[in-house]
Amino acid sequence: MEYAFNILGIDIGSVSVSVVGIDNKGNIFLKKAVAHQGDVVQGLKTALGSMAVHPFSAIAATAATPDIIKRDAAYDEQVAIIRAAKKRHGAPGAILNVGGEKFSLSLFDPTGRYAGSRNNTSCAAGTGSFLDQQSTRLGLSGPEALSRAAFENTREIPDIATRCAVFAKTDLIHAQQEGFSVPQICDGLCRGLARNIANTLFTEKKIREPIIFCGGVSRNLSVKKHLEQIIEAPLISDENSHLFGALGAALCLADDIQQGIFTPLNSHGYNTMEDMLVKRSQQLQKHFFPQLNLTLSTYPDFSAHTHFVENGVENDIYMDPARMNTCHCFLGMDVGSTSTKAVIVTKEGEVMAGFYTRTASRPVQAVQAIFKSIDAFISTHELTMEIMGCGTTGSGRKLSSAIMGADLVLDEITAHSRAAFELTPEVDTIIEIGGQDAKFTTMKNGVVTSSFMNTVCAAGTGSFIEEQALKLGCPLEDYSRRAESVCSPISSDRCTVFMERDMNHFLSEGYSVDEVLASALHSVRDNYMSKVATQARIGDTVLFQGATAKNRALVAAFEQLLEKPIHVSPYCHLTGALGVALTLKDQPPQKSYFRGFNLWKQSLPVRRETCQLCTNHCKLTIVTIEKETVAFGFLCGRDYNTDHFVPPKNHFHLLRNRKKGVTLPHPTPETSAFTLGIPAALYLVEDLNFWKIFFNYLGIKTITSEKMKSPVTQGRAIATAEFCTPVAALHGHVSYLLEKADQVFLPYYFEQRIPDKKIRRQYCYYTQYMPSVIASLGDIDEKRLISPVVKYLHTAFHTKMELYRALKKIPNAHFSFFDVASAHEKALAWKKGSAQQLKAMMIRQQNRSTDIDVLLVGRPYTILSETLNAGILDIFASMKVNAFFQDMLDMEQHNFDAIEPLLREIHWKHAATILKATLVAARTDNLFPVYITSFKCSPDAFAVGYFKKIMEAHNKPYLVLELDEHDSSVGYETRIEAAVRAFRNHRQTMDSPPPVSLSHVNPKLDDNMSDKTIVMPNWDPITGKFLAAVLRGEGYNAILMEETTDTIKKSLKTNTGQCIPLNAIAAGYAQTIKNHDLDPGRTVLWMSKSDIACNIKLYPHHIKTILTDMGADFGKAGVYKGELSFSDISMKAALNAYFAYMFGGLIRSLGCTIRPYEIQKGKTDAAIARAVDILTKVFEDNQSKEKALAHALEPFKHINTHVEPGRPKVGIFGDFYVRDNDVMSHDLIHFIEAHGGEVVTTPYYRFAKMIASSYFRKWFKEGKYKSLISGKTLLTAMNLMESKYYRYFEPLFNAPDTAYDDPFDKILAQYGILPEHTGESMDNILKIHYTLKAHPDLALFVQTSPAFCCPGLVTEAMASSIEKHSGVPMVSITYDGLGGNPNRVIIPFLKYAGKNGSPEGQRVSM
Repeated sequence: MEYAFNILGIDIGSVSVSVVGIDNKGNIFLKKAVAHQGDVVQGLKTALGSMAVHPFSAIAATAATPDIIKRDAAYDEQVAIIRAAKKRHGAPGAILNVGGEKFSLSLFDPTGRYAGSRNNTSCAAGTGSFLDQQSTRLGLSGPEALSRAAFENTREIPDIATRCAVFAKTDLIHAQQEGFSVPQICDGLCRGLARNIANTLFTEKKIREPIIFCGGVSRNLSVKKHLEQIIEAPLISDENSHLFGALGAALCLADDIQQGIFTPLNSHGYNTMEDMLVKRSQQLQKHFFPQLNLTLSTYPDFSAHTHFVENGVENDIYMDPARMNTCHCFLGMDVGSTSTKAVIVTKEGEVMAGFYTRTASRPVQAVQAIFKSIDAFISTHELTMEIMGCGTTGSGRKLSSAIMGADLVLDEITAHSRAAFELTPEVDTIIEIGGQDAKFTTMKNGVVTSSFMNTVCAAGTGSFIEEQALKLGCPLEDYSRRAESVCSPISSDRCTVFMERDMNHFLSEGYSVDEVLASALHSVRDNYMSKVATQARIGDTVLFQGATAKNRALVAAFEQLLEKPIHVSPYCHLTGALGVALTLKDQPPQKSYFRGFNLWKQSLPVRRETCQLCTNHCKLTIVTIEKETVAFGFLCGRDYNTDHFVPPKNHFHLLRNRKKGVTLPHPTPETSAFTLGIPAALYLVEDLNFWKIFFNYLGIKTITSEKMKSPVTQGRAIATAEFCTPVAALHGHVSYLLEKADQVFLPYYFEQRIPDKKIRRQYCYYTQYMPSVIASLGDIDEKRLISPVVKYLHTAFHTKMELYRALKKIPNAHFSFFDVASAHEKALAWKKGSAQQLKAMMIRQQNRSTDIDVLLVGRPYTILSETLNAGILDIFASMKVNAFFQDMLDMEQHNFDAIEPLLREIHWKHAATILKATLVAARTDNLFPVYITSFKCSPDAFAVGYFKKIMEAHNKPYLVLELDEHDSSVGYETRIEAAVRAFRNHRQTMDSPPPVSLSHVNPKLDDNMSDKTIVMPNWDPITGKFLAAVLRGEGYNAILMEETTDTIKKSLKTNTGQCIPLNAIAAGYAQTIKNHDLDPGRTVLWMSKSDIACNIKLYPHHIKTILTDMGADFGKAGVYKGELSFSDISMKAALNAYFAYMFGGLIRSLGCTIRPYEIQKGKTDAAIARAVDILTKVFEDNQSKEKALAHALEPFKHINTHVEPGRPKVGIFGDFYVRDNDVMSHDLIHFIEAHGGEVVTTPYYRFAKMIASSYFRKWFKEGKYKSLISGKTLLTAMNLMESKYYRYFEPLFNAPDTAYDDPFDKILAQYGILPEHTGESMDNILKIHYTLKAHPDLALFVQTSPAFCCPGLVTEAMASSIEKHSGVPMVSITYDGLGGNPNRVIIPFLKYAGKNGSPEGQRVSM
């Protein structure tokens, strides 16, 4: 075989190294994929084997391949995959690629042209790396073993949540408890992953075939099978489908060589491994964290009298068996998510022995393995052991208690606290990080005063550490040693997917494995401190418990942050089991029901049933032991042999009692010829009865979706963006009703009208846009949606007229306006009466109560929806605890002056109600709040923080539960049990509360900027410099904020789900104060006022809160809230600010117009820098702008350019802070230009004119006449003046300035958006319209959004509608502030669009 032109293709991803060798004809002669475990060089050596056999002329690599590997050319991964797929299978309809950390679906039109792609979001799991994690948890050798086990399964498949690795942990344990086998669980994982892929990528009913399936997961036959069933189409893969990245890169280079585009630079070829490695000097690596060393803490050596491991069980014998008194002993068991532990103590409480083994998805077998070890220990030493009591704790406590005949079942927090008090009586703080859960507990005199657990999405637990050790090839027992005395870079602490991505990036940058291991520990610590613990509540005596405390380096990380000793017990890994044993010792049972250690010898078949006796449909786990059937999982309290429902006697259940306690009017005969569906979802949940009554008074037959099963699953299948669970559920409810009703009632809820016009009470952003979003779905007949505006600032008459007009559109609807008005008045009267009934119900129940009461705070659609509340109401009822909802409080009887400044800043309706209810609960004896929120709820990300501050100021325990769509209540039950115990302890030990200050909840904003240094946010380095100069021209000392990738990354530590720009500004502000050695007390951050439906209104207040929480002197740093136009400073400042926006935007646009075609690279950027310097001086010194403009723009006229036909134009729009922020957007503009595109941007002054008319009309309707008059006056003046300045730009653009006079309401109406809408989603539509009008040859729209941006997600959901009306494809890029370059998603568009799918010219610029 001739190898003269052999090419090696390399693709190194997050998990594996793939190599493919081809000859000059494209024939494959070498192929291999191996896991690199963090050492990519060794992985490459293993993959290549002996290089001498096949020397290579050239090397091609995917762009993801670390730069320590030489390559002659690098190609975008997606471009490479497309090339390989076409080589192997011809013209595809679509290419599905599922790799180690991401998945995508590339689409092609009938002519073979690239038509776009869909990708997983940065926080979604369900990839190859995800399966790696799950195989480890299940005790399997790897993903291949998981795949085989899943494919061989023929039994029932359990539901496993796979959108997040942490959700999967919860459901894995639930499935284990229900008795599912490992193959069944594996199949459930594969099916769940397939659903996740389908719901994310296959949102259209039909994708063009053939669909090529590639990436590492393409080898998983179970995933492939389930995917084919879901999408109802075959997936084509082959024996090389997992190597398409490497193969495609090699083929792309072969194409370039054959076409003469490229000649290999290495004339000698690559003959050895050393030839392929970049020889580099010591890298200038950045280390942010100091070395991990214990300096304040004493640390145990974990020695025992005897230690050995037998049959997978660690045996620690702490006493000499010859001296043991085994007559009266107590046995504690802790059956956890990743490990099972047992402790035996004497009647005096001394620890005799401890046993530890892996649960590995087999809790029953784990218990039996430990019993076998104990039995062997007893036999070996000829002991006679009498167990006087046994008990269980941990996530598997209920199943294990039923099997072993436990006398006590204890929640983990109580168990750990009892052990802690025994080990260190003065303990006041417990840090506990287990396999699945992390807990933070405070104590006083041995009693738990508060306890908190990680939310369902929290990462950074023990299993994460284990998984990283495995992935990086580090034995767990060596982890601590290798991480100690090591400095490390900062990695994310928000999600396991983010953490892993950062670690992969560090490895590719040349950091050592040990440095990355240390970085992971800092991430775990920071995750714990930001998501679980409250640093201000950490006391003087801190105990670290759980098996992770055996990692000395992790303990050092906590010591380093807290600057105080961290106590670790020799029994830290056994403290849950120890606490159970000690509790039994304190109160021994009169008779023990312990079945004995011989239980390990028995066969214990486990099966699963669903109880059908009531609507709870409890999932039961049933085990047969010694001819006795034991079961657990009943919420009602019956035992297995009782064949009828056993309700809690005389006990309050929130939903049932609300239904019984509220009187509905006598129904009116239904006379309508049509049926109207009302979704029992999102904002309609709280008004469901109101609307049913209203329509009933009109004689309209209604049907609701209250009894719908699995609305989230159905909703995810049709939703076109990764919305929060309640929004996904609404999609499902509407889809369900469209199959059962003639029309569906989906009104617009914008905001609640209240007397104080200075305060806004808006519904959440998604709620405001949902009718428009759902109407835009391709499979929805929008004519069947009845969507009047019923909640806004309009009068009651207007609302009735809206309803009348909407209902008149229904065929055969015969209602007069009087009919509608009368029905509305009657329904309102009922609603007012029912509200009073609910308040009276709560008072009655409180008066009867002799125990604690719980107040559930949160969004009505989360708490009052049986399909979303995860059975939490049932859990409280089963515990006989009254749980009320916030709408049952009589708010008018309470004073809220203490948080009035905060309430004036909060414009979200539900958030304001929640915080008012929180204050009531904080002040009310015996009433304890539980905040129930949903994963990804952006307004709640703000409210939860203030909720915690209010409760902590009152020194009162609370609970926060974050829900998602998985149906397991196991994790919630543990949290609730522990919280209830803390509530009861607080009630018993409650002292007279001292006066409470809430000043930290109401931080004061600065009302002037005089005599202070003003820091301007740096959302655009050009316009930002001009605006700072304008302020200096007004006599202020103003500077531009210094923002870097490091400040953005550091800012994520304060992010709990808020919009990332908020945290980035706070971090950049703090760093700027440091860099310039400014006095925080004499420094102020300028922020813009806002009243639009967006979280930006909360930015100033929340940034001030973050600064206060930073401590030191940052709390003194000020925040000023001013007008974006600077009109609050002076008219001169407003005029100059307008031209700062104009000049800055035009100069940026000018650069985009010239730079792609410049002959001498760098000339355009040099001209921009010069122009910015000149104009900055002009604004600062109030010089003549015309003369300066002529001087500043002169160099642009002399930049030589060349004609380059076919360069696609890319229109950028999106978030105000990201779009022109080169740091946040990873220099998007230059990136597009480097890959063959020309960028079109929208200058700010043009943007203002685009949206002006819509906001002027809105301000008129809202009575904001001052804003209307000043805004119109300023814009009119600017329009008259700007022409004399634009004439200097016009010759360079070769185009006159654009007019923005198209009727805005007609533009918006095409997308179902109303004049009442505000926010960037509406603005984006206008930007798209006018950008396309000015550039009809546009090839691509790119939306730029920060993570957690609601407007960006709404626009993304409407992408199909945008593409349909504009005829231009659209890509959404989400920036999360972490490593990697999300801009790469654009490359295939630039390389393939309009080129009939040809792969020419795809090489990445090096």
